Amino acid sequence: MLKRLNIGTKILIAFVSIAIVAVVLVGLVSYQIGSATLEEEAFNKLIAVREMKAGQIEDYFQEIANQVITLSEDRMIIDAMRAFDEGLHSIDNELGITDADRERLDTDLRRYYEEEFLERLIPNLGEEASVSDYWPEDEEARLMQGLYIADNPYSTGSKHLLDNPGDGSSYSQAHELYHPIIRDFLERFGYHDIFLVDVDTGGHISYSVFKEVDYGTSLLDGPYAETNFAEAYRAALGVEDPGYVHLVDFEPYAPSYNAPAAFIARGR
Repeated sequence: MLKRLNIGTKILIAFVSIAIVAVVLVGLVSYQIGSATLEEEAFNKLIAVREMKAGQIEDYFQEIANQVITLSEDRMIIDAMRAFDEGLHSIDNELGITDADRERLDTDLRRYYEEEFLERLIPNLGEEASVSDYWPEDEEARLMQGLYIADNPYSTGSKHLLDNPGDGSSYSQAHELYHPIIRDFLERFGYHDIFLVDVDTGGHISYSVFKEVDYGTSLLDGPYAETNFAEAYRAALGVEDPGYVHLVDFEPYAPSYNAPAAFIARGR
């Protein structure tokens, strides 16, 4: 068919073909350059977002660290720590707890573990669990949990609303004085919980805002001695650097129904 065309037409077709090829090549090159430019721009934006988020996270944890340091140095917190520690270890004698009282408190507390704690924990564990896995052997811990958890008239999740269980102990008097102030601090800054842990008498959690099942237990030899909470406590224990705090990353935490929890601790 091309043989029948005159020379002028053939030349025209040749030029048009060359022009089409050139346009296609230019388009491909432009597309590749534009694609690479867009990809680089998107990558640079992602880097900028990453650095911005990293900076925000660092600022957030630094703010928490500063709050922890300031709170731990507050004279009220120091006095509260002393009162809670002394009250925790004297409440048994103050109340004159008998074997019958102990048996009743343990029965009520065991019922709480079975009907409240485990009912909420097991679905998050994905496996069966028993009370014995979490039961505190320390009698003082069980007494505190009986007063402030099992016999607490407020529902689970609202145990922190109780200021004084009315037992007349020096611990509960101190709790009525300091608890509303610490609870207000927690609510203002959005913490899940604030703990005070003794450093001289066995690492007991002598105070907790929300009163979960770690309350009163020892972070050295109690049921949660292998948790990231205990790790933070041991790392901060005895450190004399006034600016030192220890942060441990998020891990499932059984007392909070296996929700991920991170802890930051300041020694004295």
